[in-house]
Amino acid sequence: MLFPIEDYYDIVVDKKIQAVVDELKKLPHDVLIRNMTYWMDYLDEGKYVVESDFPHEEWFVDCEHYAAATTDEERYKHAKSMAQTLGHMLQDIKLFHPNKYPAAMRAVKSWKKYLFVGFSATMKEEIDKAWIEPQTCEDVKKAAYAYVPLLKTIMSQVEEGQDKEAAGNAFYLLERLCRLYCSDFMLFESNRDNDCSYYEYLLEAVCHILVMVMERTVEVIKTAMIWHLNGFNMLYGRIFESLYSSFEDLINGEADEDTFVYEYDYLVNNPTAFTTK
Repeated sequence: MLFPIEDYYDIVVDKKIQAVVDELKKLPHDVLIRNMTYWMDYLDEGKYVVESDFPHEEWFVDCEHYAAATTDEERYKHAKSMAQTLGHMLQDIKLFHPNKYPAAMRAVKSWKKYLFVGFSATMKEEIDKAWIEPQTCEDVKKAAYAYVPLLKTIMSQVEEGQDKEAAGNAFYLLERLCRLYCSDFMLFESNRDNDCSYYEYLLEAVCHILVMVMERTVEVIKTAMIWHLNGFNMLYGRIFESLYSSFEDLINGEADEDTFVYEYDYLVNNPTAFTTK
């Protein structure tokens, strides 16, 4: 029996489930989102079936709100809402798939024990200062060109073995691009002449840097980076599933040094191509 949508959240979540949800809500928003990424991955793989579409709808609405948030306080609020939705999904599994409920609870509890590797950006000020809010196609071109010196700096961090610092800076720029993609994905589409968008080149250049870090760093950081990318994919309109297969290789940890190298070289090593009159 399916519950009417308007009655779905009137279902009482039992105390054991609510206790797990409350523990999750105590985590910082970035760690909490990491846990939500694990859960969404399990749902996508079909390990657990949720009978009602309503929690899925609420989940995606919270993702949209998280993506649009401008402060950590706002992000935490929407991440907590997602944690509560997870609780209702667990309750759904308990009601309709009781044989899978114990394993689902064990999985959610175990996520909190995973080692969380955070990535802090040291170049926030420089990245924010170089950012151009696009109004025209020329703005897109200028935006890509403006980031060439910063991309070179981040790549030099990779070459000097500053893996986490390089990843943190690349992730910070990547998240800005993901937010832009959510607000106007057409900025990343080819033009009428089928020329690749300059934001597309910039996006792939950032991804090349991340791949280089993955290729050179220790396994624990590589794993953390993959989950960080999957979190971005969940929150920002499934951006890596909306583009090319090479992005799916990236979030699966299967991209290599050649996957995005052309776009990086074209943007960074041939900057005169982006000079505007």
